[in-house]
Amino acid sequence: MILFFSCKKDNVTPDIEPVSPAGSKTVATTPGKDTSNTAGNTIIAAPDTGKKPTTPTAPVTVTPTTPTTPVTPTAPTTGTGTKAPTTPITVTPTAPATPVTVTPTAPATATGTKTTTTPVTVTPTAPTTNTGSSTTTTTGATTTKTGVVTAPTTSTGTKTTTPTTGATATTPAPTPTPTAPAPVNNTLTPSNLTGVYGDGSHDDTKTLQALLNAGDVTLAAGKVYNVTGLRVTHTFNLNGSTIHMTRSSGAGVSLMAKGATVTNGNVTGTWSSNSLGNLNGVQGIAIYADNTSVSHVSISSFPSFGIVVIGAHNNPSVTYCTIKSVGYMGFYFDAETANTSGGVFSYNMVDQSMLPAATISESGAAIRGSTSNLAIITSNWTITGNTFKMPVKPANWSAEGIEVRNMANSLISNNTFIAGSIGCSVVRSYGITVSANKFSGSDDEALEFADCKTSSTKGNIITSAFNIGILLDGDYGSSGITLNGDIISGTGSDCIEAYKNTQNLTVSGCKLTAAKGGKAINLMNTNGVKIQNTIFNGNSVAAMAVMLDTCPGNVSITGGTVSNFKSCVVTIYSAQKGLVTNNVTMTGVTVTGVPYALTKVVENGASVGANITVSL
Repeated sequence: MILFFSCKKDNVTPDIEPVSPAGSKTVATTPGKDTSNTAGNTIIAAPDTGKKPTTPTAPVTVTPTTPTTPVTPTAPTTGTGTKAPTTPITVTPTAPATPVTVTPTAPATATGTKTTTTPVTVTPTAPTTNTGSSTTTTTGATTTKTGVVTAPTTSTGTKTTTPTTGATATTPAPTPTPTAPAPVNNTLTPSNLTGVYGDGSHDDTKTLQALLNAGDVTLAAGKVYNVTGLRVTHTFNLNGSTIHMTRSSGAGVSLMAKGATVTNGNVTGTWSSNSLGNLNGVQGIAIYADNTSVSHVSISSFPSFGIVVIGAHNNPSVTYCTIKSVGYMGFYFDAETANTSGGVFSYNMVDQSMLPAATISESGAAIRGSTSNLAIITSNWTITGNTFKMPVKPANWSAEGIEVRNMANSLISNNTFIAGSIGCSVVRSYGITVSANKFSGSDDEALEFADCKTSSTKGNIITSAFNIGILLDGDYGSSGITLNGDIISGTGSDCIEAYKNTQNLTVSGCKLTAAKGGKAINLMNTNGVKIQNTIFNGNSVAAMAVMLDTCPGNVSITGGTVSNFKSCVVTIYSAQKGLVTNNVTMTGVTVTGVPYALTKVVENGASVGANITVSL
């Protein structure tokens, strides 16, 4: 089963104290308080107190990056499942049955907010035998169906929203993945698709299902096939046609056997983006097996998920697809019950930008080993060449481009992230490489590492963010993160912010253009930082290059340049009693247009200790 909780991070306390226009708070000079810089001048304004700003110092004009056309790679390979050939048989499809009138269960009304306390367990209808009808039992506040999916609700994290009050559905035992029928290696082509209408009016479920059970199927081109849900165990080539799901529960197409494939066409529902999304609603494509593949398919107009993997399955592949106008989430994978390995989500367009910013409640895509169980990991994913388009400044902080959680040894590269609360959020993961992505218009931060270890970036370009460029945070903090060659500009606040117990951070070869009154790198309660060969530009409006806020020290700056900051290169601030900041050094750095090298503001028993060597 899949447990859904929120995409938000774990008890990362958000800042609620806005900064002053100068990016700092005023500190009066009082006896016993160290308020001096290295030139012996009195400090008029001290920096932030360690709260992360939520209100940008200066508004940023969002100019979403036009996604570039991805380079077309070699076509992805079909899943490794094999079909033992036998003597081909002639399939005589059953004559089409008279369409059956289906009375769907009314979907639960979504509230546009995220549950923060009681998880909502959703039990979508398992794929049916496709007789043209369905049965859903509803008794009061309890809905019983087969198969289990758990909603992503807000965990005890930073970005909480108003909890909803709703019923909790029952959680029956998950339906086991069915065994594929013995394949007959029988490929049905448009010339022998007898008994199928494809006119967008008649229900073709029963006849199509009989054909799919017998072997591979290629549809006639340019048709619209109305169905109430299809189960695919072989290869299903839509051949440019449309599968139109008319039922209000379950999934339009379900991949039920190892190696099953759907390709080349459209899967549509009846939902409109003018309506609220509905977690319990019908899904576009559901995956129930290993080594499945969905490629070159457009999925649209579903109230819940575009594509969802149900259960702990290895090596799903989703490539060259367009997922748009989906009410809850474009793509969702949450193994939850067992470790999994392998997965490809590449060269897709996930477009949720048409959804209202006030009501969108989830990310464009989410890939998780588990929502909350740290022991369950999904690994070896490739997420590349995608475009994620989200609404500008969404009300819900879970409306990210993509969130990956409990993931290991995976690549996120060459994607384009436009708007949303966060472009890309990496949570409780390790061995993640985030490289050559483009970010614009994120409301909170472009890229986040929360409680992550031994991960890195390389060559990302952030051109605008209403708040922060790259944020390191989490319940316990991130460690062993290396930022390589990232170019960050157009932020409302800091280019890079390390928050709450970040350790062993390396910033190397980056180019950081700080915001008005802001800081290029803001280190809060952070220990062990190496800044190497980085270019800092204050444009004569930013306050400082590097800020140590309530840090024990152990910060080195070597090589690179610092130019045109209004205050200084480095500021040390602390008001934590007994905290001594040691070992802050700067060597081989070219500094121009900056009045002071170091500013110190300590109070309430904090102090600056030994080996502080920062000079112009």
